Amino acid sequence: MLLLDETQEVLTLVTNHLHNDLLSQNQFIVGLSLTTISNIGSEGIAQDVASEVEKLMSSPINYIKKKAAAAALRIIRKCPSYSDIYVQKTKALIVERQLSLQLSGVTLAIELCKYLPNAIGEFRKLIPNLLNNLKLLVHSSFIPDYDVSGITHPFLQTKLIQLLGILGHDDKANSSLMYSVLNFVIANTSNSRNVGNAILFETVKTILSIEADETLLHNAVDVLIKLLNGKDSNFKYVALEYLQYLLEFVGTSIQKHKSVIVECLKDRDHAIRKRALDLVYSLVNESNVVGLVKELLSFLQLSDIQFKQDVVIKICWLTDKFGPDIKWKFDSMLETITLAGDIVPEEVTWNFILLIQQNIELQGYAVHKLFEALKKDVSKLALNKVAIWAIGEYGDLLAIQEGQFAGVQPSTMLDLIISIDGTGFSDSTIKGEILIALTKLSARIPSQFNQRIQEFINIYKTNIDVELQQRAIEFSQFFSYDDLRLDAVNRMPIPENLHQETHSNQMSQTTIPTQSLPTVSTESLKETTLVSQPQPNQSFKKEEPKKDDLLDILGISSTPIKSTPSSSSQQSTNLLDLLTGPLPINPTPNPTMNTIINPTTTPATQPSTNLNNLLQPTSSTLQTPQNDIPLQQQVNNTNNLIIQALNNNGVIVQFNIKPEEPKYLVHATFTNTSNSQLTNFSMKVAVPKWIELQLMSPTSNTLQPLSTDQVTQDLILTRMVTDKPVVVKIKVLFMRDGVQAEENANVYICN
Repeated sequence: MLLLDETQEVLTLVTNHLHNDLLSQNQFIVGLSLTTISNIGSEGIAQDVASEVEKLMSSPINYIKKKAAAAALRIIRKCPSYSDIYVQKTKALIVERQLSLQLSGVTLAIELCKYLPNAIGEFRKLIPNLLNNLKLLVHSSFIPDYDVSGITHPFLQTKLIQLLGILGHDDKANSSLMYSVLNFVIANTSNSRNVGNAILFETVKTILSIEADETLLHNAVDVLIKLLNGKDSNFKYVALEYLQYLLEFVGTSIQKHKSVIVECLKDRDHAIRKRALDLVYSLVNESNVVGLVKELLSFLQLSDIQFKQDVVIKICWLTDKFGPDIKWKFDSMLETITLAGDIVPEEVTWNFILLIQQNIELQGYAVHKLFEALKKDVSKLALNKVAIWAIGEYGDLLAIQEGQFAGVQPSTMLDLIISIDGTGFSDSTIKGEILIALTKLSARIPSQFNQRIQEFINIYKTNIDVELQQRAIEFSQFFSYDDLRLDAVNRMPIPENLHQETHSNQMSQTTIPTQSLPTVSTESLKETTLVSQPQPNQSFKKEEPKKDDLLDILGISSTPIKSTPSSSSQQSTNLLDLLTGPLPINPTPNPTMNTIINPTTTPATQPSTNLNNLLQPTSSTLQTPQNDIPLQQQVNNTNNLIIQALNNNGVIVQFNIKPEEPKYLVHATFTNTSNSQLTNFSMKVAVPKWIELQLMSPTSNTLQPLSTDQVTQDLILTRMVTDKPVVVKIKVLFMRDGVQAEENANVYICN
């Protein structure tokens, strides 16, 4: 077993010997054979010995029973079609008195529930036995052989709790039987050691899986808070993840512990800080926004560079949505861009300007605060942009007293703005802002200062930057036409409601897989839109579906979706436009993507942005898949059919199909175009009743970032009825950055 694995051809020569050893009268020979099957048994070996292993599970010798259960576990994984023969023997193992046999039985039952959903009903009959066994283990006295850190057989306890989670899923009646025992486990399990933490965490997972009542959910929150107060980083991370999920159900209970969650922002572990940050965003509401934004600002001041941009965006969005008044919103956003320095995103700067524009009562206070902030520090790019714009736009308000702020002399305004030009913190954008601000100030302060403004603008008439030179020449001409200048530099009109007041997708809840029960039945796959693909050199044609067509069975339309190309329009600018403030450079049009399937090309999607999404926080959660687009087919030089089965969320699945009627040999390749590693990667396939499916194991369950075709998987489709279409549904499951995700697609191969 140390030298061989299941892929070695030499194993085909030992199948008969393994079969003979299983019939031996020597229990150690039988045990050795069962151990071999458990470790390196191939699909062929599993098929040959399945019945003998099932008989050995009834052996009077406990040693052989345990070995047989382990071998059965291997057989179920290799040949799920043999699962049903082990159900009754597994039930017998679960009710055994010996703890090691119970562990074998419970482990086997969990695996059977994954591959044979019908077995769940059989095992639900044993729920009272499982609950009784669990309670005895938790309440039992010291047993030296099974004690780990003062806890009796923690491995069996976690397996029992895991099985209860499977059996109670979507079953209110059976779930209610578990409430008292799960509460008993929580109350009597110590979290001082990792062993106890593992049991408590498994209990929380089960509570989330079953139909739990409110008391049980509150107890789950208390357990997770205990894990947060512990020292183990792994438990802290998963506790934060599950608290995010529970926030939807028992948000009030979690709010009571927000101080513990905020404390996690100071953790040394980067991943924990990121997860705690996401949870804090979700905790913010009208009643606690002041305190939590203060904590976020403290975090921003000390956080790593990779956090800052995301934190700035979300602080500004939370401030705008939940802030108690306009003045507090302004002060918080001003402090944010001051602390963030040069990494403030452009959309935050624009939203800050819009906040000032849309609130007339705020403008006087805002321009004084910005002037004072600019005097203290001219090294912050975003602050420079907003403050210079505000002084130019509201210089007349700056010259008069506003509350505690005294009026500012026009000469002082000019001194400050012009001084910025001589520092190392003024790039071409800031220089352009200065020219615009000074031109606007000429209409807001006494005309005696116009000569100084003109002298400064004239300096730029010979600047090597063509854009600045052109603006300086144009602005200098204004001073020869006072009427035109006064009209052109009037205050900007208040824009239509571009300022973000709502956000439909604020920190979307992280979806936690409460229980993974993979199946390959059609019912287990989510309904998606199947789009038929054209044959090579043919256009789409709408056909009347047959009554028993797979498209009807799945409730799917075969009408292709037509894409309408977007048109770009040439934008014209005039002299007055130049004075309305800084404009975005190089606007990116919304592209119309036309996917062409090529084995050597990885398609890329360029996102589009608009002003309506200025403060929309970037979500760590995965987006909802769009409707399927028409899948295109291509025939390569070997006459193989190439189909892009899925292209969404950074995952590309491509089918290279070799037709050998009635069989279709499919070689699936998986590409990860994202910057994150995808773990626990798997593809589930569902087929109609007239297609026989053989699904091989993938070459790996991990997709590295920006990897192309490194992971492959083969499947064989056999069409049993020749006049039926060959079509499949696929579900791709994976973990990205600790978040479970799935993508669904329908693949139409041929008529």
